[in-house]
This record gives sequence, structure tokens and C-alpha cells, in this order.
Amino acid sequence: LYHFVAKFVPHFHCFSCCRLTSLFLVALLLHTMHIFFSFCAAAPLRRASSWTFDEKMLVQALYKILHKVSKKSPIVLYIRDVEKFLHKSPKMYLLFEKLLTKLEGPVLLLGSRIVDMDFDDDELDDRLSALFPYSIDIKPPENENCLVSWNSQLEEDMKIIQFQDNRNHITEVLAENDLECLDLGSICLSDTMGLSKYIEEIVVSAVSYHLMNHKDPEYRNGKLILSAKR
Repeated sequence: LYHFVAKFVPHFHCFSCCRLTSLFLVALLLHTMHIFFSFCAAAPLRRASSWTFDEKMLVQALYKILHKVSKKSPIVLYIRDVEKFLHKSPKMYLLFEKLLTKLEGPVLLLGSRIVDMDFDDDELDDRLSALFPYSIDIKPPENENCLVSWNSQLEEDMKIIQFQDNRNHITEVLAENDLECLDLGSICLSDTMGLSKYIEEIVVSAVSYHLMNHKDPEYRNGKLILSAKR
């Protein structure tokens, strides 16, 4: 069962049906900040470590994007695993709350999480409810044909999400050790899963191997650049 929480910024009602086609979707891909337009709050609970970057910088950049785009067109901000996103850092909730008070114009904020079928809205965190007062439940279709299609799409989406989570975890561990891998995206799904599982154990060996085989190692912004290739 997918559970969505929503926040309508003041003046959101100015949307008309014909303008909805011009909506922008901003997916939060926290952990990978190569481009500020793609952030992800996707790390599993077992990887709930601190941010590898400044939360204030992230929220300020996000506000600038929403503020600028909303002047020209309606915009939707979607935050996956919204509870983990807001509770991962003590500062993040307060910073995000401040962002909401500053936003205006045609902006819709959606947060999602996966819950059990017997989920009760009363179980929703009070602080989360304060930021996102509207709840939307997305349940599987009852029609068998539609359900087959639903499950197939859900399975594919879960694979993509798991791939993103694994890659984000690898990036996070590398960043904590002042390392960066620019071609991490070239690693296939199965290899990414295995690498993510043992990244903490092999990171030191990977650095040693890289330095032994590169006479002039590359550094960028104080970080050693590793390659996904041998």
C-alpha cells in the first residue's frame, strides 16, 4: 500500500485543468547532488547515517528552484520515503518547515512511503502531519488483469529503487572516505547490489589497489577519483 501525504502551498487553487499538463516534477535524489534538480531521499533505514553534505545548502538550493520555476509554471515536488528524509537529520525538519513558510504560488508537495495494508492514518507522525495535512492512499486494483499489470510495474519500479538505493549507499560511503567514482553508473544492477553490501569492507582495499596501479592518481576537490573499471 502506497501512502501519500500532500501539502498545498497558498494560491495552489489557481491551477486550471489545461495548465496541469505543464506541471514539472522534481524527484528528490538525496545522496547524489551532481545536479540540484535530481535529489533522492531513498536510503533504507539500515543506512541511516548523517548527511554527507550540508542540509542548509540543500534546502536553500531547493527553495531557489521551486521559487523560480513556480513563477513561470505550476510545479510538483515529490519526496520518496518522506519520513526518512525529514528525520534523517535533526536540522532537516526545521529547515524544511521554514522552506514551506516561505513558499508561495502554484506549488504542490507530495511525500510518499510504503505501509502495511492495515495502516491507520492515526499512526502518522504528528510532526509529519503538521507539514503534510492531506493523506492519499493508493491501493492495488481489484480487477485481475489490472492487478497483473500493477504487480509487474511495481516489480520493475522496486528494482529501479533498489538500484538507486545501492548506488546512493556506495556514493555515501565513498564520500565519507574522501573518495569519488565518476563512472559508478556503468556498474550493472547485480554488481551494484554486491558492491553496496560489502562497500565498507572493500573500500580500503580499493584505494590501495588504485594507488598501486596509478602513478599519478587524480584528485578533485580534495577527493581521490576512483574508476569502476579495473
